[in-house]
Amino acid sequence: MNGTLVCKSALDDQFINCTYEMERPGKVRGVDEVFFNYNRIYKVYESLWLSSTWPIKVLMQGNLEREVENLNLSTKAEFLIENEVMEYVRGELLIGADKANQNSFTRQTYIRTSKMEKDDWLHHMTEVATRQDH
Repeated sequence: MNGTLVCKSALDDQFINCTYEMERPGKVRGVDEVFFNYNRIYKVYESLWLSSTWPIKVLMQGNLEREVENLNLSTKAEFLIENEVMEYVRGELLIGADKANQNSFTRQTYIRTSKMEKDDWLHHMTEVATRQDH
């Protein structure tokens, strides 16, 4: 899929608000509205996901680790879906550790449900975002 990602500061600069708009061949477009922040109380990075294609609101939480070449934001979430099934989501977002290498990021998303084996994760998607200066 192709799409756009536009981000801006929000709520007195306490959050970053990003809007993802994605083409979905043969389907209506997808729009995700996401709020990112650092929660000082829980000492975790958070993202609240709202989607036009999914009725469940998802709060992902995780940690940011500095590696030699990258910053790695590892997040996870779990939530109840239909028929009393739990869905589990985990993500890995990689971006360059220094400013010169922060013009793009890659995010891998994996999912599984409570009906699957505990270590049986499905690769859901890979996002690659590249900065476009306007």
